[in-house]
Amino acid sequence: AATEDGSGLIHPMAPSDDPDTVHWISHIFARDEMGNLVALCELLPTDPAPATCTFQVPPGVLSLRPFEFCNKHGLYVGQTVTVSE
Repeated sequence: AATEDGSGLIHPMAPSDDPDTVHWISHIFARDEMGNLVALCELLPTDPAPATCTFQVPPGVLSLRPFEFCNKHGLYVGQTVTVSE
């Protein structure tokens, strides 16, 4: 996942047997304008960076809000985006 500030930094996906070193996005999900969960991807520290989640947008969905969970920093909430037809 890339930063919103435009710096181009990408969140690490850093596997390790050391619990103090392992650092990754464990889950990415999206909710629609009604708060319904429309996508959920579970990731592993060994998955490549940037972390991604690919899914089909259900018919009738007007907007999506992305979320991602980092094992060290917790939940990140992205900006709501309008879905184009």
